[in-house]
Amino acid sequence: MDGAFDIISLVVSSTFNLGSLIMSYLAWRSTQTSAPQVQITLDHRVIAILDGTIEATEDLLSKADQMSKACQPDREQNAES
Repeated sequence: MDGAFDIISLVVSSTFNLGSLIMSYLAWRSTQTSAPQVQITLDHRVIAILDGTIEATEDLLSKADQMSKACQPDREQNAES
């Protein structure tokens, strides 16, 4: 009987300690700032990454490439003037 009480006491104590650890972690995470926003500005046009996923980064690079190609004729005309 004494062994069963020790096991139950251990399980309850460990459960409370785990709960305390989880609450501490969540409190710490809530104090951390979010990732900075990344943006590219080209000829007064701005595109931004709101999250750091690979898909968002690829989308940003694709848009930047399109913006760069769209601005090429403008730059060539300005250079000739």
